[in-house]
Amino acid sequence: MHEATMRPKIVILGSRFPLPLIKGDRLRLYHHIRVLSGCADIHLICIEEDYPSDDDLEQLRPFCKSMNIHVLPVSKRNKNIARHMASSMPMQVRYFFDQSIRQQVQWQIKELHPNHVFVQLIRMAPYVEGLSDTLTGPLSDDGYRGRVSLSIDYMDSMVLNDLAGSYLDTGFKKLLQGRERRLVQAYERRVFDWFDHHYIISERDQVHLHEEHRERVNIMSNGVDTSYYTPLTQGKSTTYDVLFCGNMSYPPNVAAGLLIRDELCGLSAEYQFVIAGASNDQLSSKGMPKNCAILGYQEDMRDMYHAAQLMVVPIFSGSGQQNKVLEAMACGLPTIVTSFVNKAIGADAGVEVLIADDIVTFGKCIKSLLSQPELYRSVQKAGRSFVEQRFDWNVNSKALVEALQKI
Repeated sequence: MHEATMRPKIVILGSRFPLPLIKGDRLRLYHHIRVLSGCADIHLICIEEDYPSDDDLEQLRPFCKSMNIHVLPVSKRNKNIARHMASSMPMQVRYFFDQSIRQQVQWQIKELHPNHVFVQLIRMAPYVEGLSDTLTGPLSDDGYRGRVSLSIDYMDSMVLNDLAGSYLDTGFKKLLQGRERRLVQAYERRVFDWFDHHYIISERDQVHLHEEHRERVNIMSNGVDTSYYTPLTQGKSTTYDVLFCGNMSYPPNVAAGLLIRDELCGLSAEYQFVIAGASNDQLSSKGMPKNCAILGYQEDMRDMYHAAQLMVVPIFSGSGQQNKVLEAMACGLPTIVTSFVNKAIGADAGVEVLIADDIVTFGKCIKSLLSQPELYRSVQKAGRSFVEQRFDWNVNSKALVEALQKI
């Protein structure tokens, strides 16, 4: 049997191993691998700070024909950044780049003769620079190896992501951030034509790409595993009234947590709040209000969604879509978000989510939901239905599957 008559081979190149699912890029990568494995042989090549655990490897193995993990320790990443400070490559790209690993990655891809190469994030673009000129696909019936196409998933707008943390710093660091932003914009322009197909997570992120190319970038939303994130049908025991969760190493999440701790808890003193997520040192650095609990990393965030009555997301900056909002809605948790957050999701305000753009309005929305059972049940039901219809991973990845099948 010729290679061309077998299942197509897709190489997926990622900047992290997909598991554990503690960051948005891991989550997105995991589900793309899972969905695409239904129609193609997936060969994962990624870099990581440490080698993944045996449990994480075993969990991903059913979806991958092969896995090549290149360990790039933090110490070496920092040396690479320092060595190339004058480079035109953005710092966030240099942090994930190593020349010796690049040589190994390109050799591995060439040996596979894939039908397609799918790259996640511009930070991995250097690993495929110049590759399309020498890369050939599977052997056809007439003995010919054709050209291999490349796709890139920008996921979020890196410029929006950079702006999200800029308010936290001043002086020299702020100057560095401005330089980094310009380098990111220039690098996105430079690498664009290396790829045949382009994807991004939302229209809000798309419009922050360079104007001459943005119309060629396809929207590919995030999703939720709606069979995993489900409401409790019985036995729900509410421990907290109001939940906020997320990775607390992300500046917009930190800012939201501080708003809740320092303002919203006092404004809504009759309710019990909980803030959950990894890396919460900045939130627990001073005395906590009596009605606020700070919890760290959660093995299964469903436990938090099921333990609370509603979710608040007072986020006013950042990029991409908030996975925690979609997960909470899927678990039947009425959710209050800012207009900024909802712009990337597109829920019907007042029906599927409630909108609040200041702390006072957040407090009023909390009281409305917890004092009006009919409103609570209505938002709860509409939110779950919205996620099922618009953000199921299998549905949202269908466009990617169809595009790659055509390729």
